[in-house]
Order: sequence, then C-alpha cells, then structure tokens
Amino acid sequence: MSPNLRRLTSLTGLDLSWDDKTLDSDDADLLGQTLVELPALTRLNLSNTRLTNQLQTVISKMPASLVYLELQYCYLSENDLIFLSQSHHANTLRALNVGHNNLGNLFEHFLCLVGVMACRLIVLETQLCSFQKDHLTYFFNTLSKRLCHLRFWNISENSPAPTATFMEHIKAITEHSSLEILRVSLPKELAGPVSDQHRKEFVETLSKLFPDLVFMRRGQVVAIRLR
Repeated sequence: MSPNLRRLTSLTGLDLSWDDKTLDSDDADLLGQTLVELPALTRLNLSNTRLTNQLQTVISKMPASLVYLELQYCYLSENDLIFLSQSHHANTLRALNVGHNNLGNLFEHFLCLVGVMACRLIVLETQLCSFQKDHLTYFFNTLSKRLCHLRFWNISENSPAPTATFMEHIKAITEHSSLEILRVSLPKELAGPVSDQHRKEFVETLSKLFPDLVFMRRGQVVAIRLR
C-alpha cells in the first residue's frame, strides 16, 4: 500500500476491494496503521478481501466512525461479527453490505449486529449469505419491524421460499414504514424450469400489488418498489 495514501487527510471514501486477496496478520496491521492516518474517512469498501478474524485489526483504531462499509466476499467469522457489533462504527453505520458471506451458521451473531444498528441502517445488503427459510421468516416478520429507517434491503439468493410463504413475507414487509425497495429471490417453484403460464400468472399477481418490478439474474431475482 502506497505511503502517499496517508497524506490524504481529507479523504472521506476509500475503495480497497481486491481481487480475492488474502489478508495475513502483517497486511492487516499495515492496513490498520494506514487507516488511522485518515481522520476524515467514513466510507470504506473492503470487498473481496479474505480477512477472517482480522476486521478488528483493520478498522478498530480508525479515528472517524464509518457510515458506509462494504464487506462482500470477506469470509467473515464469528469474531468479526462480534467485534463489529461492539465497535464505535456500529453506532454510526447507515449502509452495510455483508453479501456473499456464509452467515447462516452465524445467525445469532448477525442478528446481534443488525440489532445494534437497527434504528440507523438505511441500506442493508445480505445477498447470498446462506440464510435458510426460518431465518428469512424471522427477518420479514420480526426484524423488519426494528429496521425503522431502512430504505433498501437486498436479501436475494438465499434459501427460496414457497410461493405462499413468499407472499406472506411480502405482505409483512409492506407494513414496514420506511422500506422503499426490496430485492428478493422468486419462490422456489419458479427457481427452476417452470411453465411460462405459471411464471406469467405469478408475475401478473405481483405486478398488481407492485407495478414497478425489475427482474434480474435471468428472471430469478426481483426488485420490488414498495413506496
């Protein structure tokens, strides 16, 4: 990492997303020491960095508290989630991306983390985190009520729900006072080869409830505008 980076004392945002880089302890120490020298930094992207058990070393001593943090493909561990939930950043984060991390087995720690930030988060990205049906049901029926300022939530490419459960989830989330856009995978009956008529009927039903739909990832994921 260039030592010139430390001269950018007015820098507010930094993208350090790598191409699948593994961060060893020496790398983590160096990066942490560099971030200490950036007092205005509040937006940080560490995506595609294998930093298992190193998150505390990297961001714990930052002088400013982060409002935006991207941790996609970071191989987050239990220790990383516990640290983040107890860090000074947890009190200021407005946007958090933890997509593409295996958080299904760390569900309780993830809930603790989001619970600390619940009344401040505006953007939450949890795509492809190995969440199962029971996890998603809890998200939609319980956790969503605590995310009182959330506007964008990506919970796609986790365990797909049956159509009936999917519609129950959508109904529950529409009662959310602030959420504007929800990105979610289609019901599991539509995830594989299905008749065009079956898919068409489902899309028509959904479109009547939410006129602004955007389909992506070969029609398997839908972005729903709720407001």
